[in-house]
Amino acid sequence: MAWTTPSSQVTGDLITAAIWNQNIVSNPIALLPIGVDIIIDGGGAPIAAGSVADVEVPAKLTLTSVRLVADQTGCMIVDIYKTAYAGLPPAAGSSICGDHPTLTAASKMEDTSLSGWTTDAAAGDWWRISVSSNTCITKATLSLRGNRS
Repeated sequence: MAWTTPSSQVTGDLITAAIWNQNIVSNPIALLPIGVDIIIDGGGAPIAAGSVADVEVPAKLTLTSVRLVADQTGCMIVDIYKTAYAGLPPAAGSSICGDHPTLTAASKMEDTSLSGWTTDAAAGDWWRISVSSNTCITKATLSLRGNRS
């Protein structure tokens, strides 16, 4: 669902269900925040470098934050590659990350500035989450948040 410019109304206009839905109902829904959570699971063993998870972008959005949360304190770096469905699998050179989501002797991190990131994604794009390195973490969740655009 995309933002649509509301039509102008004047006193005496008949407000139909279609006009109401376009101007009032659809637009706030289109602007709601959206998120994607990706679980990276080593099945009880430390997650291997090179492990990947693929996820489809559910709606056109602009990323606003990323969080990485692990089951224990450790060190992990992940990268995120983006491509259109036709371009699967994404090439390693298609990273959207500025500063990669990184845990350094920690169990959680958050980045809300996303400096250097490619923050725009189209509905139907695909993100590939790739573990660049990991020590001891057996399960982690990467949480990407954004605004529909």
